[in-house]
Amino acid sequence: MDALVKQWIYSTITLELLQAIILPGATAQQLWDRLQENFQDSRATRAVYLEEQFNTTRLDSLSNVTDYCARLKTLSDQLVNVSNPISETKMVLQLVSGLTRGEFDTIATLTQQSDPLPSFNKARS
Repeated sequence: MDALVKQWIYSTITLELLQAIILPGATAQQLWDRLQENFQDSRATRAVYLEEQFNTTRLDSLSNVTDYCARLKTLSDQLVNVSNPISETKMVLQLVSGLTRGEFDTIATLTQQSDPLPSFNKARS
């Protein structure tokens, strides 16, 4: 069974990962543990990168409001996957702060002054 699991691991990861985890005589459990260490070590780096992307996303860098909201939602979902969730409040505040000035001034002001803030889905609509 051990050889079968090792073969599965070897066949489902990239060559770079394989070279990073391969250890002569290692059991499948040892290989799995090395893989887990590799991904946990990169989780924090990935979270920093994704949070930076989230915090700097602006409407003017995308083609329209729908794409802008979708990008924020995608980044938020990816942050959840690396155990660094974004609060609903922060999502709404980022949505408002990244809007292009002028066309969205009124809606941004109304949203910011809402008490309590609307949900992300409500603010998006």
